[in-house]
Amino acid sequence: MNANFSGTLSPWTTISSISQSAWSPASGVQGASDGYVASFSETNRDVDTGYGEIYQEIFIPSVAGSSSYTVTVYIRFQISRFQARGGGSISITYGLFNPATNSWVCDQSNTYQGTTGWTSYSVSCSISVSGSYRLRAYITVTNTRTFTIYIDYLYISVYSSSSAVLNVYNRDSQPYYARLMLNSVTGLNPQNLFCEIGIGDSQPIQIRSGQIVAGETSEVVLSSGSFTPINVKCLTTSRGSYTLTLTLRYCTVPGGNGVCVYYPLTIVLSSG
Repeated sequence: MNANFSGTLSPWTTISSISQSAWSPASGVQGASDGYVASFSETNRDVDTGYGEIYQEIFIPSVAGSSSYTVTVYIRFQISRFQARGGGSISITYGLFNPATNSWVCDQSNTYQGTTGWTSYSVSCSISVSGSYRLRAYITVTNTRTFTIYIDYLYISVYSSSSAVLNVYNRDSQPYYARLMLNSVTGLNPQNLFCEIGIGDSQPIQIRSGQIVAGETSEVVLSSGSFTPINVKCLTTSRGSYTLTLTLRYCTVPGGNGVCVYYPLTIVLSSG
């Protein structure tokens, strides 16, 4: 997906209606999460009204047994240069766009009349139809002489609704203290994999674009005689198969103390 614009704008599509304005990749930008950004700028003329956009085609596959998907779009940007005439402004709209209906599925818009520091936003919605969409940012410029907009990242996470894949049953007369730990993720195109895996009401393991953001859950109590579900919410934005290996650890004392048992788990994901 190249969400962080790592030295190239491929496979993004860029458009501008403003003469002499341009999209380009830029490196070494101060404050960018990895030093790379997508830059949209104009330095040579007065701008009345115009727009620029950057988007990438994505495909959200269907998942057996799922009737809806939770979609969240994330963006981080800054306006580093802004010279305007009276009432000049820059508006940035981002989100998920449906090219078949020529409409936003979910979006958020913000308007600025000056420079900004690095600003992060996200917007979420639920969709029920798999298929082709666009991850999109749309910029409108009004009465502005010069401007530069840096986009640090633009990416999407998609989760299918799901039920528990396993229940942990504590048949003992005493409670135990448990957490899940992620050992490895393997498969083709791991950059297209997004997951949240939790036990009970724990804070989840998180995988974003194949990267392990949180490698273990928070600790939960397995009460005597209780069933505690292990919930997996995963989706890929391309066809493929993935294997997740985990360990369920439960102990007699909180914090991983006392007597502990380690139980291996393997989850195989497949999208076709």
